Amino acid sequence: MSYTVTAWESPADTPPPADLAQADALLAQQRRAPPLAAPNPRFLALGAALYERYPPSGDDPIALDVWLDGSEEGDTPARVNTFGLLTDSAAFEAAHLHAVAQARQQGLNLYDPQSGEHFLADGRTLRPGQPPSAPSALEDDLWAARSEERRVG
Repeated sequence: MSYTVTAWESPADTPPPADLAQADALLAQQRRAPPLAAPNPRFLALGAALYERYPPSGDDPIALDVWLDGSEEGDTPARVNTFGLLTDSAAFEAAHLHAVAQARQQGLNLYDPQSGEHFLADGRTLRPGQPPSAPSALEDDLWAARSEERRVG
């Protein structure tokens, strides 16, 4: 089973979204925008960072297979990059948190359509029905997931 997320960059002339409605509107605007002349370098850097931690398994029977189809590498001229994670992977939770952390490090936002959450580049998380979270909230989750992954692996 798969789980998708969408990396997107806020337009340079726009302040970060203050709430979920603004984030949804900015994402919709980016989806409608014409494609770029070349892939967004931030998407490519995100893909490289994702593969550094969780490389595609290929023929390696020991590797953790977490990515769905290769779209996470970011080689697209679109203004958004939607990619999938495999939910049946032992590293799904940790890979999801890693994607959030790496997107933020690249100055990208990450939208999770399953939960309706926007993980913003500035460190805030916008969740349906909740006020924006503090920038440090994800780090505790990330470290917990890494610890769990080490115990399992």
